[in-house]
Amino acid sequence: MIKKNIIYIKIFILFFILFFSCSCSPSQMKVENLIKAPKLTGKFYDIDKALKSVAGENIVLKYPKSGDYRSPFVLCDIDNDNEDEAIVFYLDDENNIKFNVLDKISNKWTSIFSTVGPGVDVEKILISDIVNNNTNQIIVNWIKPNGIDHSLQVYNYEKNGLKCIYNKDYLTDVFMFDLDNDSKDELIVVDKTLKITPKIEVIKKIDESGELEKIFYVKLMSPSSGNCKKITMGKVVEGVNAIFLDSQIEDFDTDNTINYTEIICFNKNKELKNLIFDKDKDFEINQVLGKTIRSEDIFCKDIDLDNIIEVPTSLSYHLGSDQKTEIKDKILSLTVWQKYRNGGLEISNLSVENLQDGYSFVFPDNWFKINQYQVVEPLVIAFYNEKNKEIIFKTNDQDLNEIMSIKILELSDEIYKNTDKSLDQYFELERKNNFVYYVKINNQNNNLKISLRDIKKYFSITYRR
Repeated sequence: MIKKNIIYIKIFILFFILFFSCSCSPSQMKVENLIKAPKLTGKFYDIDKALKSVAGENIVLKYPKSGDYRSPFVLCDIDNDNEDEAIVFYLDDENNIKFNVLDKISNKWTSIFSTVGPGVDVEKILISDIVNNNTNQIIVNWIKPNGIDHSLQVYNYEKNGLKCIYNKDYLTDVFMFDLDNDSKDELIVVDKTLKITPKIEVIKKIDESGELEKIFYVKLMSPSSGNCKKITMGKVVEGVNAIFLDSQIEDFDTDNTINYTEIICFNKNKELKNLIFDKDKDFEINQVLGKTIRSEDIFCKDIDLDNIIEVPTSLSYHLGSDQKTEIKDKILSLTVWQKYRNGGLEISNLSVENLQDGYSFVFPDNWFKINQYQVVEPLVIAFYNEKNKEIIFKTNDQDLNEIMSIKILELSDEIYKNTDKSLDQYFELERKNNFVYYVKINNQNNNLKISLRDIKKYFSITYRR
């Protein structure tokens, strides 16, 4: 019987291989071609029909990989006539990626612009009036053939068509942000490839010609193996907008990676500055840069919800206990959060960032001390129990008294299905998708006690499950 089943399996595999090798070309084997698109209805059906009448029936729609617009059909009022135009990306019969704009003229969708993109895929599309001419510009970030480098194009609506008013090769990312705080978005370009000197450019209209030009730029660190991990836009201090650029380099001594942050903003003289790194002041500024170093993938964010972005760094600390050999659970690293003040970084908060289970817990102010030299002394430390998926918070002293613990359970876990006593002392903090977060409070130390209300205030889920 077993041999017979093996024969059937082999026949099935052989049939599968022969079927695809005979009926599909290499380009047809792509995932996008194997997945059948949902049937279009309404205006999308009419747009698709009009597009195929000029582009052919065998086109493959392309989806931008990031940004706010993830559909191959982007509807937007480009020419400010109170009616949407349709922006569509697709592959043609020759495997070229194309960009087409259709407008509804005399109640019929008509192609008003078409061009071949300078890449093989679409990373992102942005739409904004950066020229300030009462029309919206289309900004497209194309992916180059090597899959790493990008190419940028900006298109402006002119006389029932589009004109490319800006081109740029070899960039990392592009986004819109009011960096100079003038109530108008600028085009921000991050150049962090190995082909050029890493920098950030701020691009906007500077005259009445309608052309875009680079008017500000500032250099970034240029490690040979660096790459951009995350870009955060927000305030560095009240009234000053900034770009927080989290990057990563390889530590060849340890074979690990190191994360660091640079902060870009305009100063009072309207000069674009890198607050963390300055090539002309290596020693002085790199001391500040060193305060942003961390080994974990933890990125800048507004940790205390005061509308100011904080910069993280890893905390090196020693246990206030001699019982190190008796501790079976893993000691978790703590994260220090810092605000940029008076030309440097000053400590504001301390937290545990549980990357494995996807949540953050910010320490209350009475759980740590900061001395005059900006050194943090944690009065509470955290241990992780892998088996129970639980963080246990204990006093950082000889006694190691337990204060509270946070655990995560899947709804399908037996411990959750069986209403036994294992969760009797736990309170539900939050639930998301198929996961439930619980807390148990011990409060054995009166000086460090915490309420359920405060725990809910300091607890947050940090990624989608």
